[in-house]
Amino acid sequence: MSILTIIEKLLKLKSIPTEEGNLLEVFNASRHKFKFNAPLSEEELRAYEKQYDLTIPKAYREFLITIGDGGMGPFYGLLPLRDNEDCTDDDALSNEFRLTRDTPINILEAYNKQTERAAALREAGKDDEIEASWAEYRAAEEALLEKADAMKYLCTEGCGMYSVLIMKGEEAGNVWYHDFANDCGLFALVNLETGKSLDFFDWYNVWLDSLLEDFDGEEHKCEDCNDCGECDDEDYMFSGGLDGYIDFIWLPEDSAQS
Repeated sequence: MSILTIIEKLLKLKSIPTEEGNLLEVFNASRHKFKFNAPLSEEELRAYEKQYDLTIPKAYREFLITIGDGGMGPFYGLLPLRDNEDCTDDDALSNEFRLTRDTPINILEAYNKQTERAAALREAGKDDEIEASWAEYRAAEEALLEKADAMKYLCTEGCGMYSVLIMKGEEAGNVWYHDFANDCGLFALVNLETGKSLDFFDWYNVWLDSLLEDFDGEEHKCEDCNDCGECDDEDYMFSGGLDGYIDFIWLPEDSAQS
């Protein structure tokens, strides 16, 4: 994937008349209005890299300097480079991300296991051990969270859900899905067809492709449509192309490890 491919698809999208295509009906497009902030200069990027002792991943760096520093993008739009939604501090950006695709943070799975463990202790009449088991669970969770540094928040989906770009460590350059608010966790985004992790261009391209498909002027229905009448073409079109994007968020069960 190259910046030229991204630009080509952006130009195709730009050619759609906003009024005729109802482009602004896309999920929260009224916030970014399909516009970008001004690109950053080489000096600004170098200053950021020096401040946080990191190298901005190549694809994201090229986007910032060629296309723009935030604006048009998935969900509520791309956040500027220096906007991390107050979700992390400067020290966290300077540290290394120490999780890997094979060792994500699966909060829901770990929580369910702990709930079962506590229930088993209660049934065994070992109520005095339940509190200690929960303390052990929380300590293990905190230890995992300490490994989740060096994340650039790319965009918010709302309700505490984010796409984040890993800036330092083995996963540097890859995009992960971040949702602690809803007891989900932190997972690498993966192309389910190729099995490869998504870098910034891959991630952004999924959104562009889904939009272009929604607005190609052809009739689209849900995948298993039997003309039930419960959904219509308009609902599909105005979904913002999120169907194709969400496919890349949820990993197969055998890929999600605690």
